[in-house]
Parts: sequence; structure tokens; C-alpha cells
Amino acid sequence: LHNLSDLLARVMPITEWNIELTEGINALICENQNKLALH
Repeated sequence: LHNLSDLLARVMPITEWNIELTEGINALICENQNKLALH
């Protein structure tokens, strides 16, 4: 996974990579919060 991140970071512009990463983390956090709220 770490190697994949390095590869993507080199292929994609840094700003785009940061935006994608931030959105991905936010999505995971939202999903986890929803699961916790349901239980």
C-alpha cells in the first residue's frame, strides 16, 4: 500500500493527490461515524 501511494504521488500532480487522499480519508471517517451511529 505504501509503495502504491508513492507511485500515485509521482504519477499524479501533488495537489490532486492531496485532494484525493483527503476526500478518501473524509469518506472513511464518515462511513465509520455512520456505522457507529447505527449501533
